[in-house]
Amino acid sequence: MIRLLLLTIIPLILPFAIWYVWNVFGERPKLDPATGEQLPPKFKSAPIKMLAAIGVFLSILTLCGFLLFHEQTTEKPYTPINIDEAEKELDRGIAPDRPVSPR
Repeated sequence: MIRLLLLTIIPLILPFAIWYVWNVFGERPKLDPATGEQLPPKFKSAPIKMLAAIGVFLSILTLCGFLLFHEQTTEKPYTPINIDEAEKELDRGIAPDRPVSPR
């Protein structure tokens, strides 16, 4: 689930978040004449198609990078416990929950 979030949803949302933050802090604030408070930017003026295209491009780029470097970041495949070695370690008095000291 976390991979889905990190690899697809966040890159899709990132351009919209950057656009919103830029319009809040990067431009001169638009004030409400009645209350004097800053008006939030309206998404109607956002270039939605361009932001969506950038988000899709970032998602594809992130997925390609993940697939390219996935083998380098993961551990070796799972190997089952060797029963004979485990019995020898138990015979030596080493509890299963404690690390095995090197021989």
